[in-house]
Amino acid sequence: MWYNQGQATGRRWCVDTQRLLTPEQVAERLSVAPEVIRRWLRQGALRGFRLAGRWRIAPEDLERFLAQRANVPANVPEGRAERQA
Repeated sequence: MWYNQGQATGRRWCVDTQRLLTPEQVAERLSVAPEVIRRWLRQGALRGFRLAGRWRIAPEDLERFLAQRANVPANVPEGRAERQA
């Protein structure tokens, strides 16, 4: 996803914007409201970044987020699952 342009004037990192997801796309996939996705982004629970002032999520970051949450029981509030384990 990220690649180094490596120009003579210095190193610049570029991103393949074609693969990035919007909060609305992620919300649709997870069947939640876009506001929930934006909250997770602001809190740092879901990794993302702002591009031209708008949130974008890399597919790899979404997969990592879902894998981390797969071990949390659905009926236990966040933060309590670790204590009960």
